Amino acid sequence: PHKPADHVFLNKFDRPYTKDCFVRKMDRLRKRAGIEAKAGEQVVLYSNRHTYGTEKSARVSSIELAELMGHTDVRTTQRYTHFNVERLQDIQRRAQGG
Repeated sequence: PHKPADHVFLNKFDRPYTKDCFVRKMDRLRKRAGIEAKAGEQVVLYSNRHTYGTEKSARVSSIELAELMGHTDVRTTQRYTHFNVERLQDIQRRAQGG
């Protein structure tokens, strides 16, 4: 359990990083990795969280994902679940016994 005031990342002065600091750090990491924006898309800190949520959504239930992501409402978790046509076809094949 955590409180909204709790912070995961603290700087060397034991103070929470600011949003601007994270944006600058992600920008430097993106440039160092050679990742360029496509069609206006940017790699930001939130991208990591969204990728994690999207990848886990295929492996755990919505309730479990909500817990992992720290969501208090499963409806918030739904933005991470995307239809995967291949996965749906595989489920359908298995349901039909093939």
